[in-house]
Amino acid sequence: MSAKDSYEIFLSEYKKNIKRLGFNTTYHRDLVLKALFYSSSYINAKQIKEKIKVEYRVDMRLSLVLKILLFLEKINIVSIVAIPEQKDKKYRLLHHAGEGCFVCKRCGRVEEFHDKNFVLLLQEIAKKHAFKIDIKRIVIFFK
Repeated sequence: MSAKDSYEIFLSEYKKNIKRLGFNTTYHRDLVLKALFYSSSYINAKQIKEKIKVEYRVDMRLSLVLKILLFLEKINIVSIVAIPEQKDKKYRLLHHAGEGCFVCKRCGRVEEFHDKNFVLLLQEIAKKHAFKIDIKRIVIFFK
């Protein structure tokens, strides 16, 4: 299956789900989704705007990109890493995101990890301390 086919399948599922939630799809939302889909890592709103401008030749306002990202966050389509020291957020489709990521507080670099054993270990530790945890994403900050 090609990347284009994979994107078309993803977009088709997204459109079904968005209609089921009572929302409409829009051209600009689809562009933001496409930019995120073809991104190999977490990217911020300015990078998304620039990617859309360069690759799809559409000049969107940053405020519109941010509004769309907020919407996608609310309907649980994107994974977000907020970097407090930089007052920045980076985004990745949950469709592509791993179990968690490491984030450098200084430079903002985000490295994903795909390790089910780590998640199981955290759940085991929580159980030993009489906690039940629901892990959606693990974000570990370092300097």
